[in-house]
Amino acid sequence: KPKAIIPVDLFGLPARYRLIDKIAKKYNLKVIEDAAQSFGGSIRDKKVGTFGDIAATSFYPAKPLGCYGDGGAIFTNDDTLAEECKAIRIHGTKTDRYNSERIGLNGRFDSIQAAVILEKLTIFDEELEMRNIVNDNYRKYLNNAQYHPKEYQSAHALFSIVLGSNEKRNTLINRLQKNKIPSVVYYKFPIHLMKAFEYLGYKKKDFPVSENLSQTIVSLPMHPYLTENHITSIIESLKDNE
Repeated sequence: KPKAIIPVDLFGLPARYRLIDKIAKKYNLKVIEDAAQSFGGSIRDKKVGTFGDIAATSFYPAKPLGCYGDGGAIFTNDDTLAEECKAIRIHGTKTDRYNSERIGLNGRFDSIQAAVILEKLTIFDEELEMRNIVNDNYRKYLNNAQYHPKEYQSAHALFSIVLGSNEKRNTLINRLQKNKIPSVVYYKFPIHLMKAFEYLGYKKKDFPVSENLSQTIVSLPMHPYLTENHITSIIESLKDNE
């Protein structure tokens, strides 16, 4: 029996939480927000990390707010849940660090990574605005990028476009490589076609939208320090692919 919904904010954009909350309330489900790619984003001025019962984000270097290694954070306004999360972080211990009161793990954020995050937080708002500018510059030339609903603010973790076919995507990737421009296909396999989930019994064509996107989507360079000249060079490579 389902216990919770885990919406995944993708490429910087928050999920459709109003719709998700309606389903959660109807079936008495918890909402666990995966904000790994959207930290810094918002919906109607409500910040990512404040939707649902609990939220988590990632400080992996490729994320909008990244450290120099692995790290992350959990957000909740439920004090009891917060205390349980703190216990899980340190081997399930609470008052006595030598007595595990529940199954836990070693999830402590090391001091070096914390120091990096504290410094990067001081320029985080500025970098978000710089990402907005990069996004706007891309969209001057492209109309096949991720759709942004009204009143949604993306953190622009990635800039992804959809090509007309797998062949066109591969041709573009090869052309970008020749011009020494990086590109990434992050999700080559839909979850229902991964080997680990074969036991669920799904097969090809069960989720045609996901399958099509996995074959046609590609992410272009995206970071706060990408200049308009850089973007112009990338766009020229895209034009050559038409």
